Amino acid sequence: MADGRDPGPLRGALRSEQTRSLLRGEALPALLAEVRESLAGKPGKPKRVDSEYERRGMANVLLAFEPLKGQTEMRVTEHRRKLEFAAMMRYLLDDLYPEVE
Repeated sequence: MADGRDPGPLRGALRSEQTRSLLRGEALPALLAEVRESLAGKPGKPKRVDSEYERRGMANVLLAFEPLKGQTEMRVTEHRRKLEFAAMMRYLLDDLYPEVE
């Protein structure tokens, strides 16, 4: 590229079965519930939603994505600890990709 950045593994490279790109991500979404019912909108107007909410905890979302195959693996856990992360990595290595060193 003209600006000197590396184009990454997805552009211009010859791919083989031995060469894989696996991306992982993590998110901590809040679990929220509405306190009041939304009011139906009049014709031509959007429905009215109250901004008050009730907090119902958090969840941990672990995501692994292989873009060239379009394969996605996702796990939702109650806690965000090393144990959950290690269990996801063990699942990826032992069950999905046993041939990887």
